[in-house]
Amino acid sequence: AAAGDPRRRGALEPIALPTLDSARVGSDASLLTTAPDGTIYLWDHDPERVVARDPAGQWRVLPVELVLTWRYAPLAAVGAEGALYLCDDDAIQRLDADGTLTRIVGVYTPTAGEGQPPLPRDQMPLQASSMRLPYPFGMAVGNDGTVYVSNRDGVLAVDNVGRVSLVMGFAPRDVATASDDLPGTLGIDADGGLLVSYYVAQLVVKVADSGGTVLVRDAYLAGNGLNASQSPGRDLLVLVLPPDNHLAGPNDPPQLGGFGR
Repeated sequence: AAAGDPRRRGALEPIALPTLDSARVGSDASLLTTAPDGTIYLWDHDPERVVARDPAGQWRVLPVELVLTWRYAPLAAVGAEGALYLCDDDAIQRLDADGTLTRIVGVYTPTAGEGQPPLPRDQMPLQASSMRLPYPFGMAVGNDGTVYVSNRDGVLAVDNVGRVSLVMGFAPRDVATASDDLPGTLGIDADGGLLVSYYVAQLVVKVADSGGTVLVRDAYLAGNGLNASQSPGRDLLVLVLPPDNHLAGPNDPPQLGGFGR
């Protein structure tokens, strides 16, 4: 924004929603993710499309095939090459600029009676084509195209040749947190490293060879799947929470602290 533009002072500016393909994009549309170039991706609850708005204000419809039985909206992230990655209740898919939709790995939601079979850690890496990942909580895409997923097994990676490996199980041992604390939202920091939020302990952890290093306490990543290394400001938003107020969040405004980098 130019000098003097109110947007430089943090003012919020409404975006008018368009009519696309003879269908109005409703005010209940969900923001999925933001690309490094400023493109935003919305989902207006149509399983056959995602809506995108580029920095010039031009809207377009991206045809997709979403299966949403349990989720309110798909997880989404943008890779370094500009492809949009989507996770619904059936699979993680990559949508390339030419409209090609590629299945990366299947996913599923265990039912109460079914339970979740143990992860065959001693057999990893496994082929993504031969397995389905239990319900993902978070997703991010590394600069090399590796797709990271958090779920009840910990954090898993699907590399760009289709191999699935375990990055980190539950909370890292050097973090003082409950052993059953599950990883949540994921992000990529300015150096291309993987960041993991732990909800119960309210920690943001950077994954390292030793298991993990705590970067921020009493906080979690405010956005899922964002990549600071690809953004102009090389920033990620972190929601800072008051100590000892576990699971405070957007539904409990009095409990919130401030946003910080």
